[in-house]
Amino acid sequence: MKGPSAMAYQAFDLTGKTAIVTGGNSGIGLGMAEAMAHAGAAVCIWGTNEDKNVHALARLHAIGAKALALRCDVSDEVAVDHAFAETVSTLGGVDACFVNAGVSGRGAAASFAEMTTQEWHRVLAVNLDGAFFTLRAAARHMIGRGEGGSLAVTASLAALEGSPLSAHYAASKGAMLSVMRALAVGLARHKIRCNAIVPGWIETPMTEKARRRLRHLLVHPHPDPLPGREKESKHPLPSGERGG
Repeated sequence: MKGPSAMAYQAFDLTGKTAIVTGGNSGIGLGMAEAMAHAGAAVCIWGTNEDKNVHALARLHAIGAKALALRCDVSDEVAVDHAFAETVSTLGGVDACFVNAGVSGRGAAASFAEMTTQEWHRVLAVNLDGAFFTLRAAARHMIGRGEGGSLAVTASLAALEGSPLSAHYAASKGAMLSVMRALAVGLARHKIRCNAIVPGWIETPMTEKARRRLRHLLVHPHPDPLPGREKESKHPLPSGERGG
């Protein structure tokens, strides 16, 4: 084959499948939503910013995908259940749920000792409680449907490396690694696959402010200090390969 089509990345055929992507209106979430749309899936993105939802939905429609955008604050248990029910009502049974919605540690406190309880709970309410509400809704749906499925979460290298100004963020992402290990064992009997993605620095709207704030403090432990980019989240490694 010659020409642009020869370079097209087509790892999966998701025709007839439906996926939810929380935090799917920008950054990694939008990159994954677009990748699944290109592969033929119907995609529902959840986000709290209506303007971003509209923009992201337009990008999915431009691909030709059947798509839906819903306003949902995942830290609200009732809102999650309502959004999940609306997704199923509009797009049909859900085959995959990508739990990506999250907030970063703002670094407002000069140290962990000065972090307020409010700031701690602000991050965990979205990153941990929100993930629990979403994963639970998806697991209940997939178990009841009896056709298996896929659950994935966005964790972070912060779960494994020292993050002195973002201990709450690191805690939430470390917890997700443990949760997904537990779910992988518990849901295997239902043919539900469970995986955590552990990205490093990715250039997204959420990380840009932190990157500017900490630029002069960053010490890169890896040979290549360049961050990943949103578009790279659309291209996972081919089957059988592993990241370094």
